[in-house]
Amino acid sequence: MGIPVKLKCQRIRLSGSISCRERVSEIVRVRRVQFSPALKNRLKLSCKGSPDTQVSTNSVEADSETCDLPLGTVVEFQEAAESTLPGLSYRYYSYKAGQGVTSREARRFLDSLRFKPRILRGLENVSTSTTILGQEVDSPLIIAPSAFHKFACAEGEAATSGAAGSANILYCYNWMLAQVGYEKVVQNPGPKWLHLYIAKDRAFVIRCLRQAEATGAFSAIIVTCDHPHSRARDYMIPDFRANRDKQPEALGRERKLANINIEDFENDSSLSWSDITWLKSITPLPIVVKGVMCVEDATLALSHGAAAVVVSNHGNRQLDGAPPAIEVLPEVVEAVGEHIEVYVDGGIQSGGDVIKALALGARGVLLGRPALWGLAQVSDLIVEAVQISDMYAASTQAEFTPSCSTPKMELQPFSWRTTFSQLNG
Repeated sequence: MGIPVKLKCQRIRLSGSISCRERVSEIVRVRRVQFSPALKNRLKLSCKGSPDTQVSTNSVEADSETCDLPLGTVVEFQEAAESTLPGLSYRYYSYKAGQGVTSREARRFLDSLRFKPRILRGLENVSTSTTILGQEVDSPLIIAPSAFHKFACAEGEAATSGAAGSANILYCYNWMLAQVGYEKVVQNPGPKWLHLYIAKDRAFVIRCLRQAEATGAFSAIIVTCDHPHSRARDYMIPDFRANRDKQPEALGRERKLANINIEDFENDSSLSWSDITWLKSITPLPIVVKGVMCVEDATLALSHGAAAVVVSNHGNRQLDGAPPAIEVLPEVVEAVGEHIEVYVDGGIQSGGDVIKALALGARGVLLGRPALWGLAQVSDLIVEAVQISDMYAASTQAEFTPSCSTPKMELQPFSWRTTFSQLNG
């Protein structure tokens, strides 16, 4: 299932002549993009004009034609983003810790899980709607609290929150590392969580919290807790400084932050569970602890008052060699899932992956990079990039019951609010 994306494109042929509807086998340029061969083979062109229209063999075609270029998977959105984004921006978004071992293992683990096909199950009322911490949403997908959205699009977080709101998808606004101020973001409708780091300056944290609470736009606070150092930021800053004059379009979509002075924000490596108790004591909003990777920490999160946890290794950006979050998910759900909600992020690239995460017990699934890949194309397409997972999920649900056997585990049937009771009989 592809999403038709109408853009202006030019076709270039180096030799011979082709009809308008022949496969473009040489170079397709879309907004100055040269796609890789794998992606070009997936682009189905339905150009305007006669099927017999010929392209000149001696020069680049003068007139651009409007073509339907369906980007059908998150991987294709990423590939297109790699071609359109300034190199530094793409490198920041795609950064993985170490040698990327944990990232590869996440993909391998997800691919090892299998669905058990079932037929004639009466699926006319399939819906992806659910509740997250009691709030009704149209999908279990959650846009994760990533930083620096202007690296992808001039509208930055305003585009992200607007697209999420239009789809009634939960959006986590990264207050401290956002490039668009909260005043613009909260104008967009839709469910939102406030993302905070507990910085060393607690008075600064309180000021951010009070400003956010005053808007009335945020229904929970999500706190990243696996961030004792700024590995990704420290890795990238020297590159940004060294290339300040070489890639001004990347830098100047700026590292400037909208809500804070970056000098105010310093990671606190002394963070402990008492800080979660402290945060809970100063706000009525429920606390979501992000960065849990073992049963012991999930249990501690519960005992310190967390309303939910995110099983996450920071998009595989912090500690290479840790297990993939999706592999840890089942044991965390077994330990605390009856008491608090459990979500997961990291390595999710399709609706099939989303279903597997839900079948393993996740209440919701956070997507970070997929939203950025959509944002990098056209600001309006952020929701399309995320909704690819949603659409594939809906079609997969219509074809498979989410239970399967692997050498490691049995995926248990699950039920969204109105969706899968008919599948589980």
